[in-house]
Amino acid sequence: MPLNQAVQYIEVNTFSREFGVTTTRRRAEPVGPLFEKFWQEYRSSVARETELSVKRKLELQINPQLEEFTRYPLGWNSYGAPPLRSDVKDFALSVLNSIMKARTPLPHVAPSSVGGLHVEWHEKGVDLELHIIAPYDCDVWFCDCRDPNAQPVSDKIATADFAVLSEPIDLLTSRPD
Repeated sequence: MPLNQAVQYIEVNTFSREFGVTTTRRRAEPVGPLFEKFWQEYRSSVARETELSVKRKLELQINPQLEEFTRYPLGWNSYGAPPLRSDVKDFALSVLNSIMKARTPLPHVAPSSVGGLHVEWHEKGVDLELHIIAPYDCDVWFCDCRDPNAQPVSDKIATADFAVLSEPIDLLTSRPD
């Protein structure tokens, strides 16, 4: 039998009719399909938990901050700045939910003076800043400080294509401290 094949032992004689005597015989039967199904179900449940955990982290830690920013009074920065707009809040949560992975550290968020939102990561040698001015109106700045050959990236995102964020998010997620 191959080493990587699972085996299930089936008891032929579970109970002996004579007390004190054990005569259990076992026969091996391959359980390949059951084993494969187990791992498929396990992996899909882990994937579901991972997806939920990002959403849950955002709900528990980022959303309350954003809700607070939407309640700021007009002129909260003493220069007439409006509070965070609710459409920007919803868009930011949607973007974070789509780009973040379970092990991606949570960003620092701060309101901007135009009613938008600054979303920033400055850790693991990665500097990533996303300024969301309005839905689909974002400025991105990224620098990998540990790679001397890496060029800083400064870009404007005016569509639903956030591919420019995939490399920095992958670095934040996978890079050791």
